[in-house]
Amino acid sequence: MKPIINCIFLISVISAQMYFSLVACHSQTTTTVSTPTEFLKAIGPNKTIYLNPGDYDLTSAAGIGSAYITWEDQYDGSQMLISNVSNLKIIGKGNARILVTPLYTWVMKFYQSQNIILDNFTMGHIVGGSCIGGVVSLDSCKNVKITNCKMFGSGTYGMEVTNSQNVTVEKC
Repeated sequence: MKPIINCIFLISVISAQMYFSLVACHSQTTTTVSTPTEFLKAIGPNKTIYLNPGDYDLTSAAGIGSAYITWEDQYDGSQMLISNVSNLKIIGKGNARILVTPLYTWVMKFYQSQNIILDNFTMGHIVGGSCIGGVVSLDSCKNVKITNCKMFGSGTYGMEVTNSQNVTVEKC
């Protein structure tokens, strides 16, 4: 009886490993965008988003949401919150800039997301000043890599990292 129980246990373990391998083996969808609306609609899990050169003023597209994007009211406008996204890459092609107008908002704010890559673009506030709006906020995120990005703004923070793990910033 013991060999049968061991065999059933082994089959269960192998089946579970195969299932998690299939879940982990995701297909990445690639999209190239040219407008803020296209950019916001492209955000989601298992996505690579290429930003064509140009300015992406997210303020002009405020309110466009999805299962992964919500908007939070701040003192002088709304800020985008990207949450529960895995395996998202945002890569600039040439001189791409993600911008916001409100002084009190974050340009890009991520919550409970993992395996995020931001590469080769600029993020900032259109209007300069000395308010509290920062550029990148990571809250409860894992495995985030930001490379070759420029950050500027009105606020006191370039980045805020809270309850997050394995965050790398290079050549920024």
